[in-house]
Amino acid sequence: DRLLKANAGGAGSCIPRVQSFQLAGVERHPFFCLTSATVAKTLSVADIVGVAEGFPLQPRAFCGEVATRASEYVAMAGTGCMPACTVLQVAFLPDASTAQASAPAAKKAKLSSNLSSGNSSAASSSSSSSQLLSMRLRHILVKFHEGPKPAPDPKSKWASRSRAEAERILRKAILEIRQDQKEWTKPPKDLTELIFLSSKKFTQLARQLSDCQTALKGPPSCGELGWLTQEDRARKGEHFRDLCDVLQPGQWSDIIATAEGLHLVQRVA
Repeated sequence: DRLLKANAGGAGSCIPRVQSFQLAGVERHPFFCLTSATVAKTLSVADIVGVAEGFPLQPRAFCGEVATRASEYVAMAGTGCMPACTVLQVAFLPDASTAQASAPAAKKAKLSSNLSSGNSSAASSSSSSSQLLSMRLRHILVKFHEGPKPAPDPKSKWASRSRAEAERILRKAILEIRQDQKEWTKPPKDLTELIFLSSKKFTQLARQLSDCQTALKGPPSCGELGWLTQEDRARKGEHFRDLCDVLQPGQWSDIIATAEGLHLVQRVA
């Protein structure tokens, strides 16, 4: 701190306060969170944990919601300045075997149908299978435009939409999906039933919010990206591939940023 150094004659020192806490595994402590002083003073621990319950394994959405709420409280206080509201969450993925055991029964992963019979031996190898493993995905795409250049489509509804607004739209969609799941009268017995139960709300949100042409399809194809190989997912961006690759069938992704905009993705199979 320059002011501290000036008051101390050009030199200053302090002893940081260090605390440690032992985490007890993903079941009890699925994440930890670091915040700026402004957020810690504005929101209670209960407030922050309450937000986390609405965004499990979705750190980007969680951090955006916490930072937005803290900023709104600071603005309402009318202090005349806006200190930084910074949030970092580290979410722990469950053990792969545990996640697969707890997930609804799913069909086997699909391999690319572009293989010729002459390539069957290569496809049988673990490395080739890994490269060709496909996921069936559907998504909601919310576009935005920022920067000095005009939007490619100035008349579109997203031409004047900021990135913060786009993230807020998808966070609201996530909360609506969670609320819809809470209203199910009984838990789905398998993946097919899970997708069926979630499709009505998904179709409603996709048609209302998505800027992708896939949202114009009728159910059950609304928002469908189809079967995407690892190469297909990588072509949408490394961020897209990395966040989709960890999804279990039926699970929703975090907010994903690509050159197209912001995505909320569900793995269907």
